[in-house]
Amino acid sequence: MDRASSKFVLILLLFSVVVLSNAQSRAIDSIEKIIKLGKKDTSEVIALTDLANQYIKTGKTEDGLKLCEHAIVLGQKLKFIRGEALGNYYAAKACIYLSQNEKGIAFAEKAIALTDKTDFDKVRASSFIIKGNILMREGNYTKAMEALYSGLNTSEKLKDTIGMINTRGIIGNVLAKLNEFDKALEQYHYCRDMAIRVNYKAGISASYINLGNLFGGTNQPDSAIVYLKRSLPVLLRKNDKFNLSVVYGSLAVNYNAVNVPDTAKKYIMLSIAMKREIGHTEGVIDAYMTLAEIFVKTGKYKQAKLYTDSVIVLLKDNPSKVSERELRNVLYMLYKKTGEYEKALNNYELFVKINSELVNEDNRKEIQRKEMEFEFEKKEAEIKLKREKADLLAEEEKRKQQYIIYAVSAGFGMMLILLVVIIRSLRINKKKNKIISEQKNIVEEKQKEIIDSIKYAKRIQMSLLASDKYIERSIEKLKKK
Repeated sequence: MDRASSKFVLILLLFSVVVLSNAQSRAIDSIEKIIKLGKKDTSEVIALTDLANQYIKTGKTEDGLKLCEHAIVLGQKLKFIRGEALGNYYAAKACIYLSQNEKGIAFAEKAIALTDKTDFDKVRASSFIIKGNILMREGNYTKAMEALYSGLNTSEKLKDTIGMINTRGIIGNVLAKLNEFDKALEQYHYCRDMAIRVNYKAGISASYINLGNLFGGTNQPDSAIVYLKRSLPVLLRKNDKFNLSVVYGSLAVNYNAVNVPDTAKKYIMLSIAMKREIGHTEGVIDAYMTLAEIFVKTGKYKQAKLYTDSVIVLLKDNPSKVSERELRNVLYMLYKKTGEYEKALNNYELFVKINSELVNEDNRKEIQRKEMEFEFEKKEAEIKLKREKADLLAEEEKRKQQYIIYAVSAGFGMMLILLVVIIRSLRINKKKNKIISEQKNIVEEKQKEIIDSIKYAKRIQMSLLASDKYIERSIEKLKKK
């Protein structure tokens, strides 16, 4: 990609973010108006949690957390369990962005406990996902998997496809952390294919991010860049600053790996700006480290030193062995380039020491990985068994339905045949009745003709024969003679 193209893409990305920020600001204004009415009822609790979610999405994470805490207190006063559960869930979500792991787990567990008292299973599943995500970040992979599978079981019970996609995505992340790359890839492909099937755009985008990070972590930067860029349109449309900052940071790392430092620097500057805005300190440390490494590679040693100094300050309040190791490696490269060999050696020795500690941590992780592999296979076997059982039940139900359909069809067919027989019989009877009626009419007419003929003959006969009186008179006359 040439410089002009890179500039155009970056300007377009920034413009999209500004436009979407304005749209979200209007949504926030409308929710704030509801809260200002000050009704202190359940509708205000919902409005507070909605506003908190909007704040978290737009980078006002600390303000979002305060609103969640306000919603929790109000929900408790009103004995509005669903509202209180929502407040705890969004508070846990805010804590992820603020790297407040302990607090985040406490909020997630409270949300889970509250959902036991009500039928708020979607929030229950989502709270398990948050808890699993935080435990994964802390390196407690066994507990993370327990939480994630609890969330997955709840989502499967609800037939919540989106919940299943989100959970399996994080299960893939845990597997990637344990270097189970093939199994992680299997989970990511499942999530991507399922998300495409149900047109879940955020899930498709998350799958691309996960695939990009997986390829980046396995030294395939070109493939990583392709997948990470595919995730950007949805993130920009949603103005998802947290994930945008992560993707920009990952793009910077991978562009740096393929020796395109100018593009890498532009993406890392975007990432830093967003991470500062949302208060994501861990992300800022990683971004500063990447930028320092880019400056070392391009010979800008003063700028590199400024960013390594900033990392040192930030690590005092946010200690991380992994970040400390990366810092010592960058400082070793920097001092080696500037000819300060004693400082380079000191930082190299610190790098080796911390790396050794992390190797021991990796050994512990390997033991945990083996335990996790057993647990994972066990859980997958349980899910497979459940799925097979569900498939068998579905097949049995399908067979029953088919039997019912066949029985109904056969009954309908017999009724149809009977109806045809009845109609045919009626038609024959009607025809016979018509013939009988016609024959009856003919007989009646013939009978009438015969009767008329008899009557006519009788009249003729009567006219020809002498009357009784005439005969009597004639007999009397003969007697007198």
